[in-house]
Amino acid sequence: MDAIRKDMKVKDIRKGIKILKDYGIEPEINVLLGATPVDTEEKIRKTIEEVEKLDVNYVLYSIASPFPGTDFYYAAKEKGWFVTEDKEYKPVDPSKEAIISYPHLTKEELEELLSYAYRRHYFNPRYIFKQFKQIKSFKDFRNKTKTALNLFRRNVIGGF
Repeated sequence: MDAIRKDMKVKDIRKGIKILKDYGIEPEINVLLGATPVDTEEKIRKTIEEVEKLDVNYVLYSIASPFPGTDFYYAAKEKGWFVTEDKEYKPVDPSKEAIISYPHLTKEELEELLSYAYRRHYFNPRYIFKQFKQIKSFKDFRNKTKTALNLFRRNVIGGF
């Protein structure tokens, strides 16, 4: 969090999630993977473990994209982290694909970690059981089944 200049600590996130849950609000978490060159596979896996401990239903994982005009963009350009043909920013869906590759953490490894994060969260038996307990109608069942099949296709059959 310090490396990407977030003015918060992990304990603040835990506290915020607890407050939301105490007031009956379902928290949603956005997690950025590979946001700095100091991220390693080990650090990302630890982040995923910590997210699971938060016990929230909805997590959106994505791979950091160095948007033009940001410090991250200028660093990626200077260090040659872009994987595009012209070594320049190209819009992609960061919840599916990386446009950067660090010397110690490749585009493919980032994408595999992204897929792992989604599988770890959404195919966790505890999560699946919680979702079934929340079904209140056939429409709920149909929507949850449709979402589960899409996640399965994306993460197990087709990958990212």
